[in-house]
Amino acid sequence: MNFRIGLIEFILIQLIVYTAIWMLSEYIGFFITLTFPVLVTAVLLISLIAEWIEPSRVPRLFFKFLFAAILTPLIVLAFFTALHNGHWGWMDQL
Repeated sequence: MNFRIGLIEFILIQLIVYTAIWMLSEYIGFFITLTFPVLVTAVLLISLIAEWIEPSRVPRLFFKFLFAAILTPLIVLAFFTALHNGHWGWMDQL
């Protein structure tokens, strides 16, 4: 059985997962949606540098998936920030 996931399905799955994390805990959701894009950006930059130095046969879809993995959590973060007007209840306890 050969199961391949497309870019749209990948984005939708990410949206569902990040939203579920936000619904369970705003604190964890906030930090996950901040840290994952940073980590994936580092992977993307290293991949692009390696591709620039020595071109490989990595499909372009790989880079599109990484780009989507950067943008999706930032979109979820922006949505929940707008939803809460930039005020987080867990920050009041600090």
